[in-house]
Amino acid sequence: ISTSHLSLHDPDAEFADADAPEFDEPLPALGTAKALYVFEAQSEGSIPMGENEEFEVVELDQGDGWTRVRRRDHEEE
Repeated sequence: ISTSHLSLHDPDAEFADADAPEFDEPLPALGTAKALYVFEAQSEGSIPMGENEEFEVVELDQGDGWTRVRRRDHEEE
């Protein structure tokens, strides 16, 4: 039986990077969308849109009537 540190299970080893800062990569664009009308954002998670403004779609409607988009400068909402 070996008592080498390589053969012993370290329960904290699985979580060694748990405290490391995460770097979120932007979601890939699935397509583009154009606002047909002006939209005034009135709640958290929504963004104002100008008529004919184009956006990148990053998540399709999940059945709740909303689609997640981001501005072309990658400001995600």
